[in-house]
This record gives sequence, C-alpha cells and structure tokens, in this order.
Amino acid sequence: MKFCQKCGKELLDEAVICPNCGCTVAPIQTSAPISETSAFATEDKNPQTRESDSNANMALLFAFFIPIVGIVIGLINMGKYQTKKYKDRCVAAVIVGVIVQIILIAFIMNV
Repeated sequence: MKFCQKCGKELLDEAVICPNCGCTVAPIQTSAPISETSAFATEDKNPQTRESDSNANMALLFAFFIPIVGIVIGLINMGKYQTKKYKDRCVAAVIVGVIVQIILIAFIMNV
C-alpha cells in the first residue's frame, strides 16, 4: 500500500490520482538490491566468518583489573584476528596489562 503525499490517505498500489484530494500520486519505486560495494555492505554477513571483538574487549577489560589474565588473553587472541582493529586491541591489552602489573608489583614491594 502507498499513501498520498499531500493528504496522507491510504491508496491502492495502482492509484495515479488520490480520490480524496485529487493530487497526482507518484508510482511506487522498487529499490534495487544493495550491491556488495555499497557503504552499508562493508561487513561480512556470514556469522561464521565475521570476527567478533568480544575477546579483544575482554582482554582490555582484564588488563585493567586482573593484568595477568588480560596479558594472556591478549597474547592468545593476537594471532586469531585478521582485522587490524582487533589485533590492535589485543596488543593494547598486553601493553596495558604489563604496565598495570608493574605498577601493582611496585606498590606491593613498597608496602
């Protein structure tokens, strides 16, 4: 179903003129299928091949609160990811984890 642009009345799909206000109605345009080069088709839609960032995010989270776990998760997942963004998150998790671990050790030694 389509609607009149002027008065909003519901029209039949075949209507050329609105029976309510007499305004000419544009035909329904069917949209072409989205091509693979479209800006919205940048991600792979297959869930088995699409990468998830959950492990990279988990590595970063653990790097702050439980550094040794964040370092291990980051190192394990660095080789898993193909996408540079996720690899960078894993590298960041390892670096942050090492820094936080050094700070914790320094703090414990001084206490």
